[in-house]
Amino acid sequence: MAGPMMLIRVLVRCRAVATLLPSALDQTITLPGTAQRHLEQCLRCQADAAHYRRIRSTMRASRSATYRPDAMLLGDILRDARPPAPMYTLGRSSPRREGRRALVGWLAALATASAAGILVLAARPGTRQGLAT
Repeated sequence: MAGPMMLIRVLVRCRAVATLLPSALDQTITLPGTAQRHLEQCLRCQADAAHYRRIRSTMRASRSATYRPDAMLLGDILRDARPPAPMYTLGRSSPRREGRRALVGWLAALATASAAGILVLAARPGTRQGLAT
């Protein structure tokens, strides 16, 4: 029964050391004695420490590097970042007002067609003569 309990204790220590490890390697904090002893004995935590050291050295090396973006990159970013142009030009009314005008136009056309239809039906031979009798 000591095996599983020991494993749980090691995992808890690994998690505790893992949270402290980046700060300890940056020399922001110093590891407590128990965490330092664990790091000296645990291969998993030693591998994590080596990984953090590689990341830190890569970041330090890239600090002095200069990267030149592609000449078209700025144009691509600006093109993709701009909202699409509105469908109407300045000086004209808004799309909402244009929609209202279209609706009024359709209603006027409908009323005219209806009136013409009524007049045609009223003037047909064999129907009532005229609109008002």
